[in-house]
Amino acid sequence: MDDLAKLLPTIFRLVHLLPRAKELLALLEPAIAEWRRVAPEAIPLIRQLIALLSPAIRETIAIWPVAGPIMKELIEGAIPDIAGQWDRPDLPIAGDVEWIQTTLNKLGADPPLEVSGEYTIEVRDAVQAFQQEHGIAPDGWAGMITLAAMYAEVRKL
Repeated sequence: MDDLAKLLPTIFRLVHLLPRAKELLALLEPAIAEWRRVAPEAIPLIRQLIALLSPAIRETIAIWPVAGPIMKELIEGAIPDIAGQWDRPDLPIAGDVEWIQTTLNKLGADPPLEVSGEYTIEVRDAVQAFQQEHGIAPDGWAGMITLAAMYAEVRKL
């Protein structure tokens, strides 16, 4: 009975939203029909666009060996605590979501994050809060500067 009582508000919201969902589907129906009509032509165009962009993507990847030392210098200038730490094996890399979750928890993420390895909305919000607290552009993405700042902060513990 308690479970039903917990579900009732959600059920009422869904019943209330159902007519709106039907309206939305009615509005989307012409767009879906149009996509089905143009998809056979659009997909080859999208493939051509990707083929045209591939050299630019390869060029961007090729400059990373040059850009890396510049980024290192910029980050070390902005966050002196990280200077000289680049070759440490425990320095996080982008994409190490479990490290990000664990570190944010150590630094007092509120609410604490589940360490799942998934970059969830909660992780994004916690990263954004950390960025705001540390003067980093709060985009919610744990890039190089944010990771370096997190590493510097956790080393202080």
